[in-house]
Amino acid sequence: MEHDETLNTLKEEIKKQVEDHIPPHIRAHHRQEIREWEQNQTTFLETRATRHILESLPSHNCIIVTGSSGCGKSSNIHQAALHLRDSFGYEIIPVLTGPTDIMNYYNENKKQVFIVDDICGKETINMQTLQVWRDYSEKMEKIFKVAEKDVAGKNDETVLKVSSPKLLLSCRLHIYKEAQFQRISLFTKKECNLLSPELCLLEAERIHMLHKYLPDDIIDNIKQVTENVDYFPLLCKLSKDKTSEEVKKLFAAPLISIKQNINNIINENKNNFCALVLCIIFHDGFDTDWLKLGSVSERNNMKTDKLEYIVKEFDIDLSKEMHRNSLKAGFSTLNGTYLKLRGTEYRMIHDKIYKMAAVICGQHLTECFIKYAPSVFIRDNFIFESITEVHGNCDLIVLFKDQEEDYFERLLCDLTKHVIISTFNNYQLIHKTFRDKLISFLKRNDDANTVLRKLDTEGCKTIKYGHLEYLFDKHYYTTPLIESAIRGNYDIVEFLIVNVKCNVNKTDRKGNSPIHKASERGHTAVAKLLLENNADVSHCNNDKTSPLYVACKGGYKDTVELLLQNNADVNQCNEDGRPPLYAACKGGHKDTVELLLQNNADVNQCDKYGMPPLYVACGEGHNDTVELLLQNNADVNLCEEYGTPSLYVACEGGHKDTVELLLQNNADVNQCDKDGQSPLYVACKGGHKDTVELLLQNNADVNQCEEYGTPPLYVACEGRHKDTVELLLQNNAD
Repeated sequence: MEHDETLNTLKEEIKKQVEDHIPPHIRAHHRQEIREWEQNQTTFLETRATRHILESLPSHNCIIVTGSSGCGKSSNIHQAALHLRDSFGYEIIPVLTGPTDIMNYYNENKKQVFIVDDICGKETINMQTLQVWRDYSEKMEKIFKVAEKDVAGKNDETVLKVSSPKLLLSCRLHIYKEAQFQRISLFTKKECNLLSPELCLLEAERIHMLHKYLPDDIIDNIKQVTENVDYFPLLCKLSKDKTSEEVKKLFAAPLISIKQNINNIINENKNNFCALVLCIIFHDGFDTDWLKLGSVSERNNMKTDKLEYIVKEFDIDLSKEMHRNSLKAGFSTLNGTYLKLRGTEYRMIHDKIYKMAAVICGQHLTECFIKYAPSVFIRDNFIFESITEVHGNCDLIVLFKDQEEDYFERLLCDLTKHVIISTFNNYQLIHKTFRDKLISFLKRNDDANTVLRKLDTEGCKTIKYGHLEYLFDKHYYTTPLIESAIRGNYDIVEFLIVNVKCNVNKTDRKGNSPIHKASERGHTAVAKLLLENNADVSHCNNDKTSPLYVACKGGYKDTVELLLQNNADVNQCNEDGRPPLYAACKGGHKDTVELLLQNNADVNQCDKYGMPPLYVACGEGHNDTVELLLQNNADVNLCEEYGTPSLYVACEGGHKDTVELLLQNNADVNQCDKDGQSPLYVACKGGHKDTVELLLQNNADVNQCEEYGTPPLYVACEGRHKDTVELLLQNNAD
């Protein structure tokens, strides 16, 4: 009997593993992440922001929590995910590599919540990562759109039963506000800004948070000196186990105190200093087992060289047991203050601490950091002292003139390994002085031209992202010219075309060429340069999307005009049958729409779903664009494939002004879709009282039922839209 039970248990376990859509090694990483979130629950304080996020979960498929570093963004989305798991049986999936995790691990038969921390960068927006998310945005819309559709018009009790997929994101506020980020509409539907007056920490919440970490006597001593900083939750975390005087200094002048403590570590204890440096350079985690002699053969050569170089700087000999033990003690001493232990690996306790420690340590060990820091670190954390406009910037490692050549040599070293992010996505490219110096270096270096030509032919290799390999050749194959076109660096693009002879029509894995990327970002000067060097203006990517289409989508009128002047096909459609005019109308880019119409765009051209430009403009409520289309003979009653007219979608969105404009242009007020739902029916369903009133004033049939006999009054009642119900009854609804 016992044998049978064991056998059945084993069979069930095997069945689960076979059916599991997530590979075992990825699942292990997920469990490790989630365990850490669970451990943090003991010190987590539920604030009014937390409650707002939890209350928003049933009715929103995608929630983005914004704020500054250290304000509690990640903690809040982690706790929200745990709430969904514990209360509603959701499966938690931390997104480790990007949107492909969502595509690969989404299971429509499961309740799932996907968690993304610091999406698209920390200090600055990561344009490569942003582009990957943009590439998958339409597919993600289809996955997560279900949630809001399912809960629309339902009462509170029904909403609580919603089990649709959720996407929870944390994002630095300055990155969220970037225009390029705002173009991903899915991410902007529900923002919870932890620094806003409505959600920021209240004084009482600050005191409660302190009690999670400190005894009462210390709290009484620091109440008067507590600075009102955005990163208060991080300060609480750092205050744990400190003396009353240390805590007082930390809260009185937090940045000065943290920097002073790091400098004290540097000056007073070489083992602690070395441990700090190792966790910065090995940013994905440092395992102290790597210090054992027996593990040397197991480490790859690059890791071995890096480790041996760093410990040599501190006169630490890993062949000596006492040296190894002293260094291990250094890690242990910093655990809980500047480092945290996850499994067997140490890493920096928080991004803000990582940034401060990296700059301070990097200024002491500049050569070491240039040689061995990760490519992403090289990209983001250095500045040339010769760039006069940034004097006094203490958030970056300053390189003096005699160190510039070493830095450029490191960039070239990365390029030879097919890693291009440190060079062509470098933070310093925003400064012309840096671009001039980079071009000068590449021109005079004999190997650079060969390396760049090879990269133009072969594209770039993998880089590390978290615990995993982030495969550019699988997800985001790219070239130096494509990346430079994305950034709009005219001088770099010119150098690559003229000096390196890069192929202006070379595409990435998705079929995007440099002209496509330049057009997508509205870099008109770069697009002009590419066209002058025989870029194909009509080349479409794998989705059959043309440069003109993406320029119209972004509303870049000057770029659109340039492309049209170079014979771009104004009616060329993508794989969904959507012409450039459709994209411009969806974005509400009136000037661009006007330009397209002046160039003979077909005002009634429908996509493969039968949706004309007017339909999509009405759905988004872009009144100026709707008016322009109607002035250019758009068919006001043209329906998409399910028989839905433009008036219907305007009513569905509650866009009263648009509805009024359509009615003034003879839209049929009672025209139904294939399900027999009238414009009045859908306006009542959404509780759009002003729109309902307007429709009734224009003779909408108050009792017109859909195909199953449901009248507008019923759906208004079902959605508990009291004002709408009263209005219908006043107008003789049955």
